[in-house]
Amino acid sequence: MTTLAQCRSSSPRRPPSARQIALARQYAQRSHVWKLQYIAELEGRVQALKSEGVEVSTKMEFLTQQNIMLDLENKALKQRMESLA
Repeated sequence: MTTLAQCRSSSPRRPPSARQIALARQYAQRSHVWKLQYIAELEGRVQALKSEGVEVSTKMEFLTQQNIMLDLENKALKQRMESLA
């Protein structure tokens, strides 16, 4: 008894029809466009993340400087309190 898979593997393949070839080409073109759109979307995300990184870095620098100034002020106030005690 022959199975369907054996029939398919033993029978010669028919060449694809012109319609099948055209459909495959259309799908390949759409796939290419999808990939290009996806790449463009990823590049946009990268740019957004880079600009966000710059913004966060700037904020971090500001906060670090502020922290240093507050730390110095805190030390000065502690010394003043000790001198008053």
